[in-house]
Amino acid sequence: MNTVIAGLDLSLKCSAAVCGTVAADGSVSDLDSEIWSGADGLYEMGRVHASSQIANGIAAWLSDRGVKVVWIEGYAFSRRSRATHVLAEHGGIVRARLGRAGIEFETAEQSHVRRWLLDGTKSSANIKDRIREAVRGCGVVGIIGPRGEVWTQDEYDACACLLWGAHTVAIARTG
Repeated sequence: MNTVIAGLDLSLKCSAAVCGTVAADGSVSDLDSEIWSGADGLYEMGRVHASSQIANGIAAWLSDRGVKVVWIEGYAFSRRSRATHVLAEHGGIVRARLGRAGIEFETAEQSHVRRWLLDGTKSSANIKDRIREAVRGCGVVGIIGPRGEVWTQDEYDACACLLWGAHTVAIARTG
């Protein structure tokens, strides 16, 4: 049985989603992606409003594609506690909207996803480049976004979450 799932990378500058169909063996096909401009630099009420608009867009896009569950990239901890707090607010708004839309969500912890994709390597040197290459190594090569451009790093991060979700689904199916 095939299942449509998604990966989601949330940030205040740009949120990205990648969805695809997962086959029984965990392989992914029919990839699609979307990006939403962020709420960075806005004050409290403006940021909350922008986050709500982004959450509505994400929920509608996922629903239109029949996504049943989405893996959301876990937060990276930072010394900038204010930024982490604001990102958590954004993530909470998105999660609440997904819940109202009937879309299940799981957290894809960055450390687990990275170790899995990078065969246990823990080094953070050039991590974004290494994630992009690892995603391409999983057969996601030459992806062109809906606007005709090559994927952004945010889309690669979302795809890493999608691949983690596909791996999780395949394990659950095989016991």
